[in-house]
Amino acid sequence: MITQLNEADTGACEKLLAGALRDIATELRLVDIGDLIAYVRANKLANIRDLVASSCEPYFHLGAWQFGDAADAETPWDAPARILLDLEFSHGGVTAFLRLTLSPANAAVEILGLHSAAESSSDKVGPPQLARALARAALNAS
Repeated sequence: MITQLNEADTGACEKLLAGALRDIATELRLVDIGDLIAYVRANKLANIRDLVASSCEPYFHLGAWQFGDAADAETPWDAPARILLDLEFSHGGVTAFLRLTLSPANAAVEILGLHSAAESSSDKVGPPQLARALARAALNAS
């Protein structure tokens, strides 16, 4: 079931996802920006998929994060380059679709959708369910 989030829940979910992606974004910034731009522009999705998977590996269970097979590189003359990667988080019946924007100094998350495997409308997914799923998917989870 796809959940329609209100503005407060959208912000809360984006904050949760940004926190979970902090180390992953740092790992991705270890890749030479020129190489990453080349992969995006040449549509080398398998290369990007491998980079995302290897960046997630130290922090989350295998398969919790996936590259969403969409990317863009913004390289204006008057500002630092930005890489936009569509990602998917899925664990414990909760799936989040999002866009990660990487720049040299920071990263941003835009949630594109939230989905629950539950059939009932009373089982809508929101920030508490996403927080639990992220915590359980983390390798340091107890």
